[in-house]
Amino acid sequence: MDIKDILELPFHLMTKQENLRGLVGAYKEELGREVCVSCPSSLNEMIINLKKHYNMSDFRIKNNGYYRLSKESSKTINNNIITNELAIDFLQIDPDRIKVFEAYPENWKEMVEGKDEEFEDTTEQEVEREILKEMKMPELREKYPNIKATSKQDFITEIFKYKEA
Repeated sequence: MDIKDILELPFHLMTKQENLRGLVGAYKEELGREVCVSCPSSLNEMIINLKKHYNMSDFRIKNNGYYRLSKESSKTINNNIITNELAIDFLQIDPDRIKVFEAYPENWKEMVEGKDEEFEDTTEQEVEREILKEMKMPELREKYPNIKATSKQDFITEIFKYKEA
């Protein structure tokens, strides 16, 4: 699997150890930058920069415009940082915003609808993670006897790895 294939995966697969190793190597080799793999914002920055470097967005904003995702958010979108994921997030807020794009894939509506389903799954996973955080370590060890980890955070991470396998 090459770097572009990895960059098209969902975030949780993109950041699996074997894929992350390739991304970090490409980031260092292609862009000459280091990344902190334990910091989510650094990982997001690396992914955005690699997607930009490999010109992986199917969306392009008219007149090189610059927009906020929403009034409440400081997150912005423009052609310098655009990714398919960011464009879909922008369109989820208001599908009529498609008018600000000069280039977009024909299936953009399906992409927006698919993102909704993906978001629902993520939300369920986040709820489950919060429930696990509320449990005490002896309860977690009793419920998941095959998992060996010392810290609660590592234990919960291992639970999700175990469930994915």
